[in-house]
Amino acid sequence: MTDTDDFMARYTEQARLRALLAPEVDTHNKRVLFDALRDAGIDCVTVEFDGYGDAGQIESIAFLRPDNSECDSPITEIEIRSARYDGSGIDTETCPVAQAIETMAYRFLADSHGGWENNEGADGTFTFLVEHRTISLVYNEHYAATETFEHEF
Repeated sequence: MTDTDDFMARYTEQARLRALLAPEVDTHNKRVLFDALRDAGIDCVTVEFDGYGDAGQIESIAFLRPDNSECDSPITEIEIRSARYDGSGIDTETCPVAQAIETMAYRFLADSHGGWENNEGADGTFTFLVEHRTISLVYNEHYAATETFEHEF
């Protein structure tokens, strides 16, 4: 087996193990996050992101009350979980709500649209609806197209 084959075999196994841990991690993280948002009187959170040319970032996180007015992030800290890179277990971290949301958004992007920040990139919005305990993503992928026409007259 070549070094590349060995690397790919390890990478594939690590991805498989992380995927097995993901449901447990997601269930816990959503529960503690939505509980904290509900307790703070927040109805909705939107997360805007943008990426291009091998760089991407979260542009903004907005916290909305039921009357649709914007408010500050709760100062509450919550305990979130993440699957270790090698898939060998789960790590726990205590962090502010806004950081937890950012961590979750980046992970969801990596899992659903790996490379979203490369080349022409992508942008979009996550919407966290507290009452329904759902997280949705509107994802816009950008690409360049070339059309070639040849004519002989």
